[in-house]
Amino acid sequence: MFNQMIRLFRRYLSHHRQISMKCLDLRNRSGDMIGCLDLVAVQQGRLTVEGWCFAEKVGLICGPQIDEQEPSLLRLDVEDIYAGSGCPTPGFQLDVMLDVGHKAFWAEVDGESYIFALNALDHSFQRKAYLKHFPLFLMAGMRALPAATRWYLWRDSVQRKKIKDTIGLDPVVRVQHINAELFETTSQEVDQVPDMAEPTGEITIVLPVYNAFDLLPDVLARVLDHTDLPFRLLIIEDRSTDPAVRPYLRDWHESLARDVATRIEILENPENLGFIRSVNRAFERAIEFGNHVVLLNSDAFVPKGWASRLVAPFLHYDNAATVTPMSNDAEIFNVPVICQRSDLSPGVADLIDLTAQTFNGDNLLAEAPTGVGFCMAMNIEYLRLEPKLDTIFGQGYGEEVDWCRRIAARGGLNLGHAGVFVEHRGGASFGSETKLKLVQTNNGVISNRYQNYDQLVQDFITNDPLTGQRLALAMSWASAEAIQNVTGPVPVYLGHDLGGGASHYLDQRIADDLEKRAAVIVLRVGGIHHWQIEVHCAGGVIHGQTSDLSVMQKMMALLQKKYVVYSCGVGGRNALKLPETLCDLASGSDDRLEVLMHDFFPVSPSYTLLDHDGVYRGVPSEDTQNSAHRTK
Repeated sequence: MFNQMIRLFRRYLSHHRQISMKCLDLRNRSGDMIGCLDLVAVQQGRLTVEGWCFAEKVGLICGPQIDEQEPSLLRLDVEDIYAGSGCPTPGFQLDVMLDVGHKAFWAEVDGESYIFALNALDHSFQRKAYLKHFPLFLMAGMRALPAATRWYLWRDSVQRKKIKDTIGLDPVVRVQHINAELFETTSQEVDQVPDMAEPTGEITIVLPVYNAFDLLPDVLARVLDHTDLPFRLLIIEDRSTDPAVRPYLRDWHESLARDVATRIEILENPENLGFIRSVNRAFERAIEFGNHVVLLNSDAFVPKGWASRLVAPFLHYDNAATVTPMSNDAEIFNVPVICQRSDLSPGVADLIDLTAQTFNGDNLLAEAPTGVGFCMAMNIEYLRLEPKLDTIFGQGYGEEVDWCRRIAARGGLNLGHAGVFVEHRGGASFGSETKLKLVQTNNGVISNRYQNYDQLVQDFITNDPLTGQRLALAMSWASAEAIQNVTGPVPVYLGHDLGGGASHYLDQRIADDLEKRAAVIVLRVGGIHHWQIEVHCAGGVIHGQTSDLSVMQKMMALLQKKYVVYSCGVGGRNALKLPETLCDLASGSDDRLEVLMHDFFPVSPSYTLLDHDGVYRGVPSEDTQNSAHRTK
């Protein structure tokens, strides 16, 4: 119990800890002031620095985590002090996940690099955080005691949620930076980037079948037609209650060409063994074959060329143990919104997968706390080490988490693969009510066995390493749903999040649009980075940010038909470029453009038309010299 309390406090501390350093002056080798770190802080598991610097580029290092950018935030206070510097925008804000290892800020000034250590955050500041937050943790724990008691007695997942809410342990999804190289590979990088679509040898597909008869023909046809590697298929028919399933499988197998049928085995359970025992039976046979294994649900629909892409990481990383594709129902690998399942219109999954295939080979994979067994490639070397799923999980759900954590303890990596998208019509085998009960029971087993698993999942959600890929796939999803359902062009709004009437109007318009279509896209200006890209849908919002105009344009190019609406660009870094950008966004033959006049920003940087002295003198002329109406 004491050890559990310590682990819980560490999770609490990671989520709530807020410590900061004093301002740090940045000076060059001559001792001249080149900048200042106004804020160096640790909060909610992140290291953040804010300040200004007359530099070509600045960066933040925290162990293996790195964030870098060109300073571009407006700092008129700096211009006032350093009059004549000609640089009113030397401001920046950098943010990385808190990690162990060296912590430093660096700046590139006039071709020279300067590094400023921040390791003081590892010592006295940490002790102060412990002393400050432990009493707060105890008080929160007292408030959560009734829910904790009910959970301890009955293992009720609802009570677990109440405990997290009371103590404040729910993950907060952060807006992450989009990797600028997501869609491209330069000629110099070709030899350095792993080819994740490289063909490999034979694989063994393990396909447990229990009911879900209406899905079987399409699932089996896709395996035969879309698997681009030599394969063996092990089908385990688990004595379905639907009398049509077993005869159909026999007839289907007999109808196949001989060279295909010889690669397929149907294992018929004499009695219902349940999902896990059925899979374990197939694993015994698969290990005899000696191929990498793909565990595939009978409600998963694979796209063209899926197999070579999914198992390719095993060729490049010896410690890759599992690989899971993105999907509409695969928890932390969900699209469009992480951990929110969604139904797909016919044909949409294949269109999303076409986008997945365009990603740069160096941006396909992310280490994850677990794989998801609906479609999970398993390295045969690790399957030999752990040849069975644990039958304590009954009919299923949670067994792949247990296997993945056992493998992680042996040094194996569980990887998410953004370069493959597989549709999953989840719950078809068990039914939604049965699934809910299984999940509640088996989650308790996982939590007891792996005390840090919940925290690993929360960290993955909070610092989503697949943000850019997920966002691109979400854009493709929005476009495909609009085409398949004939709802017209996808709305793309350009706005800000500064509040006020324009923001309220935009919020209402988004809500109205979502009643008629699957998704709405919003481009925000005025933030830390030039562009924040958001996909709004019924399941929530996914967003990423970039200062690279070309990255934003490539994201928008994933929408085949757009209805671009200028709402308000106040706060944008370069107002003079906004009209050109809007026209470029709506340049397609089927695109449309609408401009709303919430204020006078399209006329003047002073969007209330006040002169520099705060006095209104009418609409300024084109050749006005008043500084309030001119852009430097």
